Amino acid sequence: SFTPGKSVARPKAETRIIKNIPKVAPAAIVVTPVAEETVVLEMAAANNYFIIAGAFSIEQNAKNLVEDLKSKGYDSSITGQNRRGLYMVSLQGFNDKKAAAEKMNEIRNGEFPGAWLLSMK
Repeated sequence: SFTPGKSVARPKAETRIIKNIPKVAPAAIVVTPVAEETVVLEMAAANNYFIIAGAFSIEQNAKNLVEDLKSKGYDSSITGQNRRGLYMVSLQGFNDKKAAAEKMNEIRNGEFPGAWLLSMK
């Protein structure tokens, strides 16, 4: 039972003395010099305007058009999906709206009369 003001006995911690601690050699550290390199990162301005050549519900059809356009020299890619889930295929991306509009008019008068401009801004 516990009595206020009276100390409570605590078990004594057991202490062991180890006389023969094995000596371990420190690990060897090898420093290998590395040739200096200068890395230059060029940050391209993000494209915010894309000329869209088509939109597809089936991703493979969009990929097929991208490959066809690339073979014709366009910097084509799938630009994402619209609200209806269609995969949008761009002919080219621009960071300048005026340049994108000029190129779109040129493309509309040529091979892609139904091309339109997508703004990601």
